[in-house]
Amino acid sequence: MYDVVEVFSPPRVCDLARDSGMRGGWSLDDNVPDPVTGRVWELRKPAEMRQVRRMVREDAPLCLIASPPCTKFSQLQNLGNRVTKEEFTEAKGMVDFSMELCEKQRKAGRLFVYVHPQGASSWELESMAKMRRHENVYEVNLHMCAFDMKVSACQEDERVFKPTRVLTNSRAIAESISRRCQEGHRHHHLLGGKAWEAAIYTRLSFAKHF
Repeated sequence: MYDVVEVFSPPRVCDLARDSGMRGGWSLDDNVPDPVTGRVWELRKPAEMRQVRRMVREDAPLCLIASPPCTKFSQLQNLGNRVTKEEFTEAKGMVDFSMELCEKQRKAGRLFVYVHPQGASSWELESMAKMRRHENVYEVNLHMCAFDMKVSACQEDERVFKPTRVLTNSRAIAESISRRCQEGHRHHHLLGGKAWEAAIYTRLSFAKHF
């Protein structure tokens, strides 16, 4: 059994887990090969989704982390761009699949962590609303500047604010990542194609608390 696995993510938390002596498992992403399976995963395909369901059932990971693409739910990244019905349906499907996997973890008595920007419209989807209503599911709003997040364009005294929301059934995780901006620095705005860099966790980020 793995201590942690990741869905819709290249190796991030799993790498940190291995560095800490934990059993980091698979990291499924459509751009980067998973170091465990050696595959690039197209999680939009039903056949791939069926295999992931089987992996969750058979591997029984202690903690599953899901962070599906937020682009189509982001006001910042869609400035001046209209999201088509097809694009929205695909993006919604990835969120719904993430919630399905998180629910499997919850029902099995294991842990899940779901991460999306605080302002993403995905939080209003029915699958999300249903999960948020469960007892012992915790919702944490945090600021990534509190974890020293920067992008390449940041000056020395700048950090990336990036309000982020985490949904988890682990009280310990919820408490450990509950950090807000302490001021004392300027915030760098994620315009001009820099938003993608803020998807990469820092070594000081909340990822190490998993």
